[in-house]
Amino acid sequence: AVSETVRATFLTLLQDIPSFSPIFLLSTSETMYSELPEEVKCIFKIQYEEVFYIQRPSKEDRRKFFQELVLNQASMPPPRRKHTAVSDMEVLPLALPPPNRQLSETEKQ
Repeated sequence: AVSETVRATFLTLLQDIPSFSPIFLLSTSETMYSELPEEVKCIFKIQYEEVFYIQRPSKEDRRKFFQELVLNQASMPPPRRKHTAVSDMEVLPLALPPPNRQLSETEKQ
């Protein structure tokens, strides 16, 4: 649960977002839509087709859904680019070391 201040701030910020903004807000709930608080219902409206009902996926369905992402893509190293930024860099000659510092008369004593 969150405080009333956090809830009010979040709802105010949501209402201030222009309708043409490219924002995708996704929420899930195990509670039926009709039983949700009014403040949640006003964010996701059935009449605008913003509410979807889905069946709980089986263990096999979950495995199939995440297999490509987790088992295949995530376990593979990212592709190596043949053309790297390092190969574009200019090779500079080695810099000469700075000359030895001359000791002052005080340091010589």
